[in-house]
Amino acid sequence: MRRNKHLLAASVLAMIFPLTSQAEDINVDFTATVLATTCSMSIAALDGSNVSGDATSGYTLNVGDVGLDKIIKKSAESQKNFKFVAKDCSGALTKITTALGSSADASGNFIKNQSAASDAASNIGMGFKRKSTTDETYFTPGSGSITWTDDERTANEVEMTVALRELTDGAGTMGAFSSTATFNFTYQ
Repeated sequence: MRRNKHLLAASVLAMIFPLTSQAEDINVDFTATVLATTCSMSIAALDGSNVSGDATSGYTLNVGDVGLDKIIKKSAESQKNFKFVAKDCSGALTKITTALGSSADASGNFIKNQSAASDAASNIGMGFKRKSTTDETYFTPGSGSITWTDDERTANEVEMTVALRELTDGAGTMGAFSSTATFNFTYQ
């Protein structure tokens, strides 16, 4: 009886730990594409503008009090400048494209006032363009974009302008204004 117990224990061990003659090799090929790291993007004040916040909670650019007459005349007082700043970019990066995301509150090239205040301005929108653009050419939400120039990529920043404009000439009203824009960055 004693002998049978040892044979049973040896049989169990042989099943748990098979002999090396029963081992098998498996070859596994791993494939991957190594991509360049993207940049860390932020927004910074430019020409005395006031930018607060961060990439996690979002940024706020305070335009301040602007007279309706300044918006109608499209004067410098109705716009503010800021810049997108790229840092920690890969040295292999050859192209950055910045696009203005779509908005349910778009009206042509502008994003309408989203303020819920009872005294909110009406028929006023905000538009975005490259600061160096001298005319009234604003990005269209959902399809407008710019590709950073070589100089902008070297400087790791692109200067932008946000402007308050009437959506329909002569129909703008005074009041509180607040709106949100989302920018998307594509790297190559």
